Amino acid sequence: MTHGGHWFIIWHTMVYQNIPDEGKFDDLRVIFQDLQDGEKISERIYFTLRKAILYGILPPGANLGERDIASILHVSRTPVREALQRLIQEGFIITNKSSKRMSVFQLDIKDIEDIYDIRVGLESIAARLAAERATDIDLLALEDILQMEYENKNDLKLQVELNAKFHNTIAMATRNPKLKCLISIYHDLVQTVNYTSLRYKGRIDQALKEHEKIFNALRNRDAELAMKAAIEHMENGKKVRIKLLLQQHRPVKNV
Repeated sequence: MTHGGHWFIIWHTMVYQNIPDEGKFDDLRVIFQDLQDGEKISERIYFTLRKAILYGILPPGANLGERDIASILHVSRTPVREALQRLIQEGFIITNKSSKRMSVFQLDIKDIEDIYDIRVGLESIAARLAAERATDIDLLALEDILQMEYENKNDLKLQVELNAKFHNTIAMATRNPKLKCLISIYHDLVQTVNYTSLRYKGRIDQALKEHEKIFNALRNRDAELAMKAAIEHMENGKKVRIKLLLQQHRPVKNV
């Protein structure tokens, strides 16, 4: 099964109300069908919705309902309920206390700061552990990813994918599955803000230099320098995401 190609195809803005128009949700079904059939249904629904949130098929503020999702994916409501509860616990979906309606979360500046405070800790620990535990195969994989990033600087969608692979490879190199899981969750939580900080002018070049600095520290088994490089990378990413959010809410002047 292919996993990468379909998830970057469409960047729709959708609002889920009542029974959805069947023609609008092909992308959601494609993600669901792309996942392995052997997985538990609730697990497939969970990853379907999480990917849909991450890539803008379910945009911030979109209303969600068990019945609607079950209808779109042609599944029963019980596994949908299980998947939604997991996404609520992880922060991808919020519930209105009065109406009980569920919707995709929308981040403000405080949320970005809070999430990046956590990411700084997680990513710096991962860098330290990877410097100590990464195998030669891990380092070769990182070097290949870094080379591909430099060779495809003008391909934003591929940069997003390679950036995620770079951080995921470091997380796997820690040999700590729980840390890897937390890194993935907090990466995806902030990734939904304008989709990527790499859209900001000059950020791709800056991020690549930061990746190279992290990689060199890992290759030299310098845990202290790897931690510092990871912290710098996260702090710079936070600043860019806040700038993008402020730009998004800046009033448009009449011409």
